[in-house]
Order: sequence, then C-alpha cells, then structure tokens
Amino acid sequence: MPAAGLPRLPRAFAALGHNGFRIFWASMFFSTAGLQMDVVLRAWLAFHLTGSGLALGTVVLARGLPQLVLPLLTGVAVNRADKRTLLLLAQFAFGGLALLTAVLVNAGWIAVWHLVVIGLLQGAVLSFNAPLRHAYVGGLLKGEALANATALNLTLINLNTVLAPLLAGIFLDRSPALAFAVVTALFAIAGLRLTALPPAPPAPSRGPVIVEMREGLQYVARHPGLRGLLALLFLGVALGLPFQQFLPVFQARVLHVGDAALGVLYATFGLGSLGGSLLVAQLAGHPRRGEVQLATGILLGVGLMAFAVTRHYLTALLLLVLLGVAGQAFTTMNSVLMMLITPQELQSRVMSLS
Repeated sequence: MPAAGLPRLPRAFAALGHNGFRIFWASMFFSTAGLQMDVVLRAWLAFHLTGSGLALGTVVLARGLPQLVLPLLTGVAVNRADKRTLLLLAQFAFGGLALLTAVLVNAGWIAVWHLVVIGLLQGAVLSFNAPLRHAYVGGLLKGEALANATALNLTLINLNTVLAPLLAGIFLDRSPALAFAVVTALFAIAGLRLTALPPAPPAPSRGPVIVEMREGLQYVARHPGLRGLLALLFLGVALGLPFQQFLPVFQARVLHVGDAALGVLYATFGLGSLGGSLLVAQLAGHPRRGEVQLATGILLGVGLMAFAVTRHYLTALLLLVLLGVAGQAFTTMNSVLMMLITPQELQSRVMSLS
C-alpha cells in the first residue's frame, strides 16, 4: 500500500507512493549507475588497449552472449529462490568483478582477454538480474501501478545513462583504476540498500526445471501478442541499439573529437533515453500504447540511418537525443505490454526472454 502521509504523486511517478517500491527503486539507482559506468569504462578500455573495433566488439559480445543462451534457465531459477537474496548476490557479484578489474588496471596487468572473461561472468549475472527485477516488482504491484513501475525502473536506468557516463569521464581522466573502484562502491551501496526490503519467498515448484522452461516457451508460442512483441524487440535490440557500444569508434574515427567528448556522446544518448522512459511512464495506461511502440520503432530506424551518415559532432548529438527517446520508448513500452499480458506465475520466465 502507498506510504501514509505522502502527497499524491504525479501520474508518471505514481508507483513511488509504494514504500517497498521506493526502497527497491533507490537501490536499483545505485546498481544501474554502476552498470552504466561499467559499459563506458569497458568500451573505452578495450579500444584504448588495442585501437581495434574488432577487439571492442569481442568484449561487447562476451558480455551479451550469456544473455542469449541463459534466459529461460534463469527465469526458472528466479522462481525457485528468494528473490531478494538473489538480488543481493547479483549486486555483490557485479561489485566483485568491478573490483577485480580495478586491481588488474592498477597493477598494469589488464589485457583484452581479461575483459572478455570478466564480460562473460558479468553477462551471466545480468541474465539473472533482469528477470529478478521484473519478478520482484511484479510481486509488489499490479495492474496500472505495475505498468508505471516498469516504466519508472527503466527511467532510473536512463537517468544513469546521463549521469554515469559523465562520472565515468571525470574519473577516467584521473585514473581508470579509480573509476572501477567507484563502480565497486556503487554496487556495494545498492546491495546494502536491498537489505531493507522484505524477503520474496520462492513460488511453489511445478516440477523439474525442464518442465518449467518448456511451460514458459509453450505459453509464448500460444500467445500471438507475446510472439509479436518478442520479434519486434529482437529487431530493435539486436539490429539497432548495439550501435551505442561502438561510440568510442565513432568518437575517434568518424567524428574526430577528443576523449572528453565520449562521455558527452553517451550522456546525450542517455538524456534522450530518459525522456523516452518518462514519456512511457506517462502513457503506460493509454489504450493505444501498442501504436506508440510501433511509431517509436519506426523513428528508431530512421534515426539510425541518419546517424550512420553524419560526420558532424553537433548533428550527431541531436540525433543521439532522438535515438535515445525512440529506442527507450520502444523497449520500455515493449516491457510494459509483455508484463501486462503475462500471468504473474510466468512473468520471470517470459520476461527473461526480453
């Protein structure tokens, strides 16, 4: 229930009236700040070590690969354990990997293969993190409040895509090892904040792991709406949004601007993403939200084509704002629609596919 004594919040922030969700949201603020800083730092480090776009792409692939092969398994695992405990373990795992990177950088031992191995481990933890967050919030809120909470969760991610790259740039300028140490501290704060949340006991087991995995796949296969949403999401996420991982290459070889401008490029994209998620938070209850998602998907494609051919820094910044709005509105609305049409007992398994 909403906390007593709080003033009525604007519609876009209504879910923050729930005490448990406020605690969760605050914890995830620090966690996503760490993850967003980590994205910038690892991309910079991979390109700085080698000057190779291929090496950068390999590091990015290593982080994403576990999220392609583990989703259904992690979706089932989330149902079989206390969700708060798993969230705590995820934060401390992220922090441990960031600390290891800081030590390797400070000792001068860091190499691309270290980034690949650490990326694989981080990707494995990330494959648990997303369905965990959806499942925990799904147990706190229902209906339109859940739709609003889903959008607000992505809003805090995008708030950090503005703030975290700027922080990453500031700390990189002083010391890459210090920057990764700050990331470690952010994950520790997130974990400590999670201890204020109540436990979320496991759901009753419905049989062997393979049975629950099959049940999730069968539900998606029988539901044309979910099939369509997953197909649209794949097109956007696999073929569109990964461009941001290659901004160090655009910065150095296409736009020909200095290292300080890299943080600005990421932050500008994040500013647009923040606007996109706030837009969805406002429109989450709109009856024509499916059409909103389709329109933003088209806008994302057009914006990417324009960004691919621009050679001017200021034009690139304007296009990154547009891409941020369109990309985040598209993916956020997709998550909202999937959550609303999936029964709670299947949400962790279905959302693990997204």
